Amino acid sequence: MKDLDGEMLEDLCELIARVAPEPIEREDITAATRFIEDLAMDSITLVALMFLCEEHFNIDVASQAEKIAELSTLGKTIEFIQQAPPLS
Repeated sequence: MKDLDGEMLEDLCELIARVAPEPIEREDITAATRFIEDLAMDSITLVALMFLCEEHFNIDVASQAEKIAELSTLGKTIEFIQQAPPLS
């Protein structure tokens, strides 16, 4: 899987930019960036982001629904993507 500093981080930033309620600056995004506090995302936006991740990274988000509530930062989301089972 791609590492935090590589293509996965860039891809995830692009997906966030598609759903974020406010414009984001790429240079402001780090592993510690919080979705709600730093990017003003709400729960509906986070769900939309997860489904974009499912499609983009070919992972099974639906079977991991209980873990999605714990995804408060970009770093935790990348770990989730790296550990999620592939879509079948």
